[in-house]
Amino acid sequence: MQIVVDNPFELSLELGAGREGAVELLHREPIAADLPDLVEETFVSGVLAERLPAQAERLAVRIAPRWVERPVVRDLVVRVETHAGGEQRSFSRRFARGRWTRRAQAVAGALRAEGRVAAELQVYSQLLAAPALAPRQEPWPTLAAPEISDGSLEELGLRPLGHDEPGGGELDPDRPLLASAAMVEEILDQTERAGLHETGGALLGRIVRLAQPLPGTRTRVVTLLCAALPDPRHVGAPGSLQFSPEALMDAARIAELRGRREQVLTVYHSHGFGTPACRSCNRSENCPLPPCTLVSEDDYQVLESLFPSKCSVMPISGRKPGALGSRPVLEIHVWRGGHMQPLAWRRYEP
Repeated sequence: MQIVVDNPFELSLELGAGREGAVELLHREPIAADLPDLVEETFVSGVLAERLPAQAERLAVRIAPRWVERPVVRDLVVRVETHAGGEQRSFSRRFARGRWTRRAQAVAGALRAEGRVAAELQVYSQLLAAPALAPRQEPWPTLAAPEISDGSLEELGLRPLGHDEPGGGELDPDRPLLASAAMVEEILDQTERAGLHETGGALLGRIVRLAQPLPGTRTRVVTLLCAALPDPRHVGAPGSLQFSPEALMDAARIAELRGRREQVLTVYHSHGFGTPACRSCNRSENCPLPPCTLVSEDDYQVLESLFPSKCSVMPISGRKPGALGSRPVLEIHVWRGGHMQPLAWRRYEP
């Protein structure tokens, strides 16, 4: 696939600190290396929404800043245009965040730890864009489309869908996701048994193209999460979980033996649940455990090292402030706008 990129700006991240108009520049760095992430997410999102073809001879990318006030950037608009079989299609996505956002938080934390920034000073970060001095060819990686197989509800053995998850609403029109009811209960039970220790495992699933979109959706492409494979080789402790490569390889063999055209689609993990001081982790304002709605920097590192594709999802179980009931909640996150965000999803009965 030929990729042509139109990006007439030099983009950089800037950090500063100060008060009452006196600002000290702390750090500045280019973010050109972060842009392929944005292009891949735009392309993958367009394919999953059936707005772009998975295969194309040529892909034209336009990256354009939207301004707060020049040179400060509010967000970036990435437009991907495909040319395949004489047909032209386009899809756009807006990004106010990216890897540079997480890097800014890490740099700010390190500067405070080094004593370069006083505790009472506010640290700010902003994205800047300046006209490129000369056109140049960016080193863009090859874009891989998600692996999608054709299927039907009958072949998949899906019975009627269950109720929406608390606060989940209807399925996302352009990214429908279904999770096995038995798999969800297994993850929640495992989360409760593990208590304060984080736990997790591999998730088997498929990305399937149905004959018709599900009710309330626009795309026929559906992500199915079918089975959880916990394994004691994934070692958890309060606040951390280390995934075992050997256990993940064995999970791939199990997927093959099941004979359902599944693959290890992603991993899931918990953020702990059942603090002794809490009568209910979901309702207690003093619960020290991170909620399942939070994707930490460690979570991003796990995701991007094990499943770097932007079609990946990250299910996290644990407490969810304000959720009904006293059990853990499963939150499923997807790439959207340069970071992981919760996605509405539905249970299904196999």
